[in-house]
Amino acid sequence: MTALPGALMGSYEALTNSLYRYHSRSSYPLPLQTVAKVWSLVLSKFPQPLVSPRAPLWGNVHLPHFHGLQVARFWGSHGVRFVVHLLREDQDFLSFAEMKERYGVPGSAFYRYLQLRQAAQAQFGSLTFTPVLSEVEILLGPADLTKPLTQSYALLQTLGPSPFSNAYHKWVADLPDLSERQWKEVEGSCYSPVVSSRDL
Repeated sequence: MTALPGALMGSYEALTNSLYRYHSRSSYPLPLQTVAKVWSLVLSKFPQPLVSPRAPLWGNVHLPHFHGLQVARFWGSHGVRFVVHLLREDQDFLSFAEMKERYGVPGSAFYRYLQLRQAAQAQFGSLTFTPVLSEVEILLGPADLTKPLTQSYALLQTLGPSPFSNAYHKWVADLPDLSERQWKEVEGSCYSPVVSSRDL
């Protein structure tokens, strides 16, 4: 499913990162502009955390203090690519010694480390912060996720009133003994042929 979109974006990583960078739809290849539109619409329906641990540090317009950092290529080449790469398990910013050990950064890069640290301080207001996964990431993030389309539909259906609410009132008028459980079964059966025929 992701081979073609990944090729259009240049790589699978570029495709994944683009979902966090929230570029304008026109910056996507034409076949992906509808996907980008839907993704933006979905995100607008859910409260977004200040920052996700999976958010890319570089080229991300939502992290402006990292966006123009001169040393982005250096840190990216050493594997420092996402917000989570900056932090220890206790959510404190990594020390220079820890950066050297974890990412193989040379000792001569201390000044670059200070630049990175200053950018984090300016961006997050502190060197201790807690990135949070959004509800969408939690649902769609697992690598072994089964039936992603079904999961997506289920998530979107929680956003507002059921599209079958008018039908429900008509059914209840004719069948006053209709229970909520019975109606849920009817409602679920309306989705199943559509979803199952497209699920992955």
